[in-house]
Order: sequence, then C-alpha cells, then structure tokens
Amino acid sequence: MIWLIIRSYTKEAKESYEKARIKSAAYNDANRNSIFNLQRSEQTKLENEMNLQFQAYSQVSAQLKMAEAKVQENTPAFTLLQPATVPVKKAGPRRVLFILIFLMLSGIVTTVFVLYKEDRLLSLLAQTNKSNRLDNEEFFILSKSGLKS
Repeated sequence: MIWLIIRSYTKEAKESYEKARIKSAAYNDANRNSIFNLQRSEQTKLENEMNLQFQAYSQVSAQLKMAEAKVQENTPAFTLLQPATVPVKKAGPRRVLFILIFLMLSGIVTTVFVLYKEDRLLSLLAQTNKSNRLDNEEFFILSKSGLKS
C-alpha cells in the first residue's frame, strides 16, 4: 500500500514541476531581450527551481516504479479463492423432469403420427374447425337476440 502514497507524491511532484516550468517559460517570454542583471538573476532562479522540481519528480517517479515492481514481485501468479469442497446437493440436470417432459412430448408426437397415418387427423381438424364455426355462429345469433349464455 506504500505505492499508493508514493503515487500521490508523484502526482504532487509532477504538478509542482509543471507549475515551475510554466512560471519559468512565462518569465522568459516576458523578459526575452533583457540586459538587466536583476532579470537575468530572476530567470536563473526560476530555471534552477524548475530543475529542482524536475529532479524531485524524477526521484519520486523512480521510487514509484520500484514500489510497483516490489508489489508485482510479492504478488503470486495464482491464488486460491476458496478451498475445494464436496457438494452436498446435486447440481446437475434433473433427470426425472427431463424424462417426464420427453414422455409427454413423445406421447403427443406418437398420437399425431398415428392419427395422421389413419387419415383421422384431417377429419378431426375439419370437425373441430366446423364446430368452432357453429359455436361462433350460435354466439353471434344469441348475442343479437340478447340471450347470452
């Protein structure tokens, strides 16, 4: 966790270096063709401050890389999350449910196949369709007369 602290120091050092660099560049731009020793002295002071901030940033950055390498060195490649345990309850497919579903499906498919082979399926469908039409007509007639069932 020390690398988190070093990371925050690195961020602070970089920010202070950037501030010093911007301050030095602005001063150099404002006093480019200066012949006064006071301004040259101030310029040198700002450049030295910027170099000092850069060195501090470089050192902290190197420490951060060392800390990250140490953390990576200490971290094992494989970790066990939980010890292996024998399950108490079966978690596999439910055989009884599958057997019942396929039994019902095979019964329906077999019934449809037998009826189709005996040509009774079409007659049943036609009869059902005919009775549905009669029921609809009766309902329509009864609803018109106001005698709903």
